[in-house]
Amino acid sequence: MPREMNTLPNVKELPGGEDAIREVVNSDIPDLNNGHGASVFRVGKIFREIFDQYPLIARYVRTDHPDCQGPMDVSELLWGSGIFLGLYDNSDLVHGLLRKVTDTYKAFLDKWFNLMPKKDSMNAFFGNAYLGSITIRDDSAMNLSPEMYKEFIFPYDAELLKHFGGGAIHSCGRVDHFAPFLSEIPDLHGFNLSQPEYNDMEIVFQNTADKGIPLVGLQKEAALAAHAAGRDLKGMVCLEQNSSV
Repeated sequence: MPREMNTLPNVKELPGGEDAIREVVNSDIPDLNNGHGASVFRVGKIFREIFDQYPLIARYVRTDHPDCQGPMDVSELLWGSGIFLGLYDNSDLVHGLLRKVTDTYKAFLDKWFNLMPKKDSMNAFFGNAYLGSITIRDDSAMNLSPEMYKEFIFPYDAELLKHFGGGAIHSCGRVDHFAPFLSEIPDLHGFNLSQPEYNDMEIVFQNTADKGIPLVGLQKEAALAAHAAGRDLKGMVCLEQNSSV
């Protein structure tokens, strides 16, 4: 992107290219207190102390779990945009990295939930509430074909959702190309997309609302357009925060 657009990456890939990725894959999961990890858990302890001291805050205030993105999103950040060539040229190494990231993801959030035990069956994400413990971010999915999604994203997301007792998935950009796979994830209890204007929403509705998967946080304009067109949303669409119809 042109520099004046201010879209420079907020994360730079590991120096060393694929050799660095192999080192990650062949090593143990990293120390969870590395980088910002220690700060995350320190905040969790502060939250826990506040909740223990003030029962009404504990009762009425809900905290999001740390934003760990999703296995493919994290892998893309570590590898850089070259990962999209790696999907073809070095798929075993990509799977190895996804495996390591998924294992680290589990360990990190397991530690978080030990600090901040779940209070009920819901989790919060950007002001919305979802059934289950976690919300996975799959923004990289818009760059992959349906076949690539099924191989490189689907199994790791499904594993995380099962491990944590279910949850939701969020994705920016285009999602209609992989939406048909969503109903195949047993522990998926909600889906959130941020840009309905980039999608064939009929395909999205057919594979979420029509199949009993709540579509949470949908923009008001998109919901009104569907309603005006006579689309039955099955009572499975929740509007974005601070919207009402």
